[in-house]
Amino acid sequence: MSINRRKVRFSALVIGFLALAISGPWGGGAPAPRPGPRAGVSGDPRRGARLFAALDCARCHSEPRRDRRVQVPPALDIEGNRANLDWLAEYLLAPHSIRYAAEGIRGDLRMPALVASKSDARDLVALMATWTDTARVPHVAVAATDSAAHEGEVLFAQYQCRGCHELGGEGRKIGPALDDVGARRPPDYLRALLLDPQRVVPGTSMKNFDLWDEEAVALTAYLGSLRSPAASEAYSIPTGVVADGPALGDSLPASPTTLPIAR
Repeated sequence: MSINRRKVRFSALVIGFLALAISGPWGGGAPAPRPGPRAGVSGDPRRGARLFAALDCARCHSEPRRDRRVQVPPALDIEGNRANLDWLAEYLLAPHSIRYAAEGIRGDLRMPALVASKSDARDLVALMATWTDTARVPHVAVAATDSAAHEGEVLFAQYQCRGCHELGGEGRKIGPALDDVGARRPPDYLRALLLDPQRVVPGTSMKNFDLWDEEAVALTAYLGSLRSPAASEAYSIPTGVVADGPALGDSLPASPTTLPIAR
């Protein structure tokens, strides 16, 4: 029965794509793939390694972590895959709660604001950009066409994703809100997570929907389009409130000869 259901759904997707292709032009060829998660890294990973040690980041982000719930605090072993790095640099300057400890309840653990310099934030991000695992998150370009995003929006409703995630003020507050997920997460990470949640985040409560790759690509295109100004502005750094302070990295000892590996 499940096979027939999947065939029907896949056929509907094919018909939808054909209808869009017939009704309008594709704009002169296939769209260019979005930049990968490591695009735009401008910091020094060796300075980042010194900062990581000086700020004692491993105290919370290495095993065993202070909280045994999944991703609280988050492991950083694939942070180079998991985060859009421009977003991560801003987050380090103004940390805020993203996950829920229970439905509708934020956890009592939150990352302190330890980074005051934009250059320090970039250096830390450059370090974390080296922590990747292509076996768990393959580097696959995901073409974010309007048609794929539309199909993804249909699938988002069909799979009842608001049963765990809030979007546009609607949905349960169990998993992270998705209003700005496209700004936070790279497309290849989203695709890998949708296809096999446990492989990417062991122990996660996210359900495996046994998606076709075409479905995962469509959902990724839709989620990647979610960059709500309202959600982003709520977490942005207020002008004049968080200044670009002195770079702690300038006062630290010489760089290590090898970069640390996230554990």
